[in-house]
Amino acid sequence: MPLLVKKFQSKSGFTLIELAIVGLIIGMLGALAIPGILKTMRASQNSTVASDLRIFSGAFQRYELEHGDWPADQQGVGEVPQDMEGYLGEGGWKRRVPIGGLYNWDRYNYNGGGLSEAVIEISSTSNNNVVASREQLKEIDELIDDGVLTSGRFKLGFENSPIYILGSSQYFEEGID
Repeated sequence: MPLLVKKFQSKSGFTLIELAIVGLIIGMLGALAIPGILKTMRASQNSTVASDLRIFSGAFQRYELEHGDWPADQQGVGEVPQDMEGYLGEGGWKRRVPIGGLYNWDRYNYNGGGLSEAVIEISSTSNNNVVASREQLKEIDELIDDGVLTSGRFKLGFENSPIYILGSSQYFEEGID
């Protein structure tokens, strides 16, 4: 009688359970990594905005020292203010702000503290809104100012737009109408 030998064929590949376990492990690692990545991205956005405001502030202050007054406010949002091309260059001022919106120069700005002279505003536009939360704006404020959005140089202006105040109006401070 012939000996019946059953041949076993090995199948290569993974079972559905093995694939599910690998997927679960990858998902758990991703869930652990995502908050850290988001925190790092937010910190990067904050330091970029703080750095931009310092650089722009220096450029406007140089202009004011050389010309005896601040530049005129005759440009649109995101456009380089008149006579500031040599001070600001073309790069950073025109690009989208990392927290949304565009940079805007305001010669005078009414805000919670009254009238301020010489303000860099981060303005929303119809297709580019400021998306930073108050918490993120406070984090930016801590990097460059006092950490309070109602006082200091970095605060919330008209319609809660973030502003960076370079100078206060002498008319407001002296009470002259």
